[in-house]
Amino acid sequence: MTTTTTNLSDRLHLAANHYTTTATLTTLASDSDSEVREAVAANSSTTAAALSLLAGDRSVTARRLVADHRSTRPSTLAQLASDHEESVREAVARNPATPADTLAQLATDSRDIVCAAVARNPSTPAASNANTPPATLAALATDGGEATRIGVAGNPRTSPRVLTALAKDKNSAACVRERVARNPNTPASTLAALAESGGEATRIGVASNRSTSPRVLTALAKDKTAAVRLEVARNPRTPDATLDKLRADVRRADLLARS
Repeated sequence: MTTTTTNLSDRLHLAANHYTTTATLTTLASDSDSEVREAVAANSSTTAAALSLLAGDRSVTARRLVADHRSTRPSTLAQLASDHEESVREAVARNPATPADTLAQLATDSRDIVCAAVARNPSTPAASNANTPPATLAALATDGGEATRIGVAGNPRTSPRVLTALAKDKNSAACVRERVARNPNTPASTLAALAESGGEATRIGVASNRSTSPRVLTALAKDKTAAVRLEVARNPRTPDATLDKLRADVRRADLLARS
């Protein structure tokens, strides 16, 4: 079958097939039908050169798929970071292949959904990293909207200093503190404070965090919420004596339920 076929169904099949040759996919990247071009953009076998061609496609879907593609060149991702469609910029922001300087640019995007995607991107450098573009995550934590702060709070590269600031910020929504409570980079002292002042979801997060101190876990073992106590029981840092007390409480509750 050749790519010059006039049968749309055949061209769509070729464009979506991972075994189609790269030469054929490159030819199909210029197909007259947008569905064919979009299928090429979604194909994991499509080359970086063909994806660069599709980055200028009039189809928003095609450009978004290029922005999502793992083979897209950093220079192409940088180009798409200025796309007028926020869905395209969001896709660039969440692509792990997006370079740090492009992520830094997107961190100041006018659309919060784009900033939030930057915050959740595992390639967004932490503020403590010597190679970080000027405090990307730290800036997001203070200047971004609520969705962005949630992303920063849950990002595994967010620095302990920024996480502590988010936990102390009275303007932070409960869901921000809950993400901070679950982040493995959150300092034990901050987790201790969240255990005392946080809501139920936050306390569950603290109880599940392996950075939580045995002392705090022992205190949470007495929490009124069963889900908090369950996470304490699952935490490998919980002292044996505390686990024994939890088991005894379960047995006592079982006996009371049967009586």
